Amino acid sequence: MLDLTRVKAYRRLDETLHTAGQPTREELRALGTAGIRHVINLAMADSDGAIADEAALLRAQGIGYDHQPIVFTAPTREHLRRFGAALEQHESEPILVHCALNMRVSAMIFMDLIDRKGIAPETALPDLTAIWTPGGPWRELIDSVLQDNGHPPLPA
Repeated sequence: MLDLTRVKAYRRLDETLHTAGQPTREELRALGTAGIRHVINLAMADSDGAIADEAALLRAQGIGYDHQPIVFTAPTREHLRRFGAALEQHESEPILVHCALNMRVSAMIFMDLIDRKGIAPETALPDLTAIWTPGGPWRELIDSVLQDNGHPPLPA
C-alpha cells in the first residue's frame, strides 16, 4: 500500500483532497491502494518527471484522470474556472491534484477555496505558503481573485 506522505510535496487538505508534486511511475501504479479515485494533473506534458502514460497507469486501476495543463508563466481565470468545475465534479471522492512541484496546485486550490467555496483567505493561506510564496503572474491572478471576492491582496 502506498504511503501518500512519501509523494513529493504531498499535503492532505481534508478527508478527500490530497495535493502533491509529480508522483513517480511506481507511486502512480499504487494510488489505487491508497484509496485515490480521481487524479487532476496541472503539469505540462513535458514538465520535469512527467510520466507520458500517466492516464493509462491510472485508468488500469479504475482511477479517473483529468489533465488540465497550465503553463507556469501564464495562469488564467479560465484555468481556475475549469479546475473548480473538475474539483466540484469529484469532491465526494478521494482525489489527488498534482503538478510538477505542487506550486500550480497550491495556488489553484487557494484561489478555488476563496472564489468558489467562499473560504476566508487567512484560513486557506497556510496550505499555500507551506509550499511557496507566489510571485509574478501567479501573484497577480491570486490578488485579482482576492479583490474580486472583497479581500485585500496577499500580504507582502
